Amino acid sequence: MTTANDTIDRLAGLTDQSPVFATRRQRDKVAIATQACEDLLLGDGLADSLSRAERLVLASEQCRVSGVQALADEYRQRAESLGDALTPALRTVLAQPGAQTGNARLDAALHFVRTLALHPAESDRAALLAMPESGLSIDDTVLVAQLVGFIAYQLRLFAGVKAMAELGGQASAPAADVAPAAPFVHPANLPPPGEPLRRLPPWASAMSC
Repeated sequence: MTTANDTIDRLAGLTDQSPVFATRRQRDKVAIATQACEDLLLGDGLADSLSRAERLVLASEQCRVSGVQALADEYRQRAESLGDALTPALRTVLAQPGAQTGNARLDAALHFVRTLALHPAESDRAALLAMPESGLSIDDTVLVAQLVGFIAYQLRLFAGVKAMAELGGQASAPAADVAPAAPFVHPANLPPPGEPLRRLPPWASAMSC
């Protein structure tokens, strides 16, 4: 994966020569899975009635209220590039921070997004159930919740990567040596209480996992 294809790398200003880029590639599967999740949730491959334009506007709004303007602008620009798919109600959300649209379905989703970002303790079962009660299908309600969860993760990831990049990608102190983990013993093979734990032969340890 190149930096051009990875939203976090691109917005954080990473190149393939950056120390932080190399650090992320030490866990390349995580970086690839993160981008794949974004592509799925905010791409055009979902058949749900919640449109791609709606999902992008919700993502932009969550990033905006969370104070991460780089990601808010990223999703805003993607939404605006969809042209006529961006309805007047969605344009209102982008043009007027914190706006209500008069569209009960969209306003319920916006309320859930904003509440979870700003006052997570108040984003309870009632806030979640308000979405299907306002016209969102159950599948779309689940999709909104999944989108909000992913964006919350992405916001924290971006903040961490950006901070590391600004520090030059160098750790402040060498990592401490980690003691080797003790071999795993399945609970079924543990001795009765009060008896000492005896080391199993290698073949038995392998079969107990």
